[in-house]
Amino acid sequence: VSTQSTGGVVHDSPFGRDLYDLLERSKAANNGLKAHIVTHSYGGIVIAYWMEHFRPNSSITDQQWLAWVHDHVADFVPVAGPFSGTAKSLRGVLSGDTFGAPSLLVNVTTVARSVRSLGGLVQLVPDPGFWPTDFTFVHDESSKRNFTVADLHPLFHAVGADTSIAILNHTENLVDAIRKPSVRTYCLYGFDVPTEISFNYTQLDRHVVHQPSHIDLSDAGDGVVPLLSLLECQEWHEQASGDIRCREYDLDGHEDLRDSKLIADILEITTGHEPITRCETAALDAMVDSMGDAMPAKAKRVRAMRAARAQQ
Repeated sequence: VSTQSTGGVVHDSPFGRDLYDLLERSKAANNGLKAHIVTHSYGGIVIAYWMEHFRPNSSITDQQWLAWVHDHVADFVPVAGPFSGTAKSLRGVLSGDTFGAPSLLVNVTTVARSVRSLGGLVQLVPDPGFWPTDFTFVHDESSKRNFTVADLHPLFHAVGADTSIAILNHTENLVDAIRKPSVRTYCLYGFDVPTEISFNYTQLDRHVVHQPSHIDLSDAGDGVVPLLSLLECQEWHEQASGDIRCREYDLDGHEDLRDSKLIADILEITTGHEPITRCETAALDAMVDSMGDAMPAKAKRVRAMRAARAQQ
């Protein structure tokens, strides 16, 4: 997204400029109608960051940019936005992944060493703002050590992912620091699909890529994105201003964009209707409630905001 950034504001980005120009042309060609921006997975993070940080030139003020976004974007619809990060991305850095390709055609060791230099994947490892610091993502059987979200730097060092450490130093706070979108936002999430959440390794080695001896699939996300990602939209919803709406779907997996209810809602939204009027998060609420005192800090903030609003 960013090729040149000052104080978090992106002044020079080929993608950002292309999207800006596209929205200008779209409005001009459609009698002034605003665009509905629908994203999937990492695209939700990219667009949320773009709406907050991009500027078409260095002279435009924050207020002018906000007015431009409101004048050109009707709705933002992130489907399966991985705002909490994903354990699957963490496994990709540690030991690679086939990413859906036949295993006979993919050398996961080569994949692991390649993706360690990909900023997008490293940026999607679990976010400290979402996860309890006592939750174990990786257990190394040889050293008997547990690695939590607070241990990503030593974990990456243990497998020789030094480039990933450098990327993490630059990106680890970007996702959690994204502010609530200034336009009406519909957060749409799948749930209740076995989702990777933690891993056991017999050994972690700086020179040899080892595969996990066990993958815990007990999270009830969409198969890739943990359900806790929806906490970001919950927190946005509880904040005083703005218009954030949420809905959960019983999808077949992260790539399942054929669900009739999901498609119907997206079509309703993008044709100017409002099929969702509030934040519907029963599955997420039940999951977080079951955590008790171990619930992540972001969930505790959401609970406190709800309690304060109920007393008003």
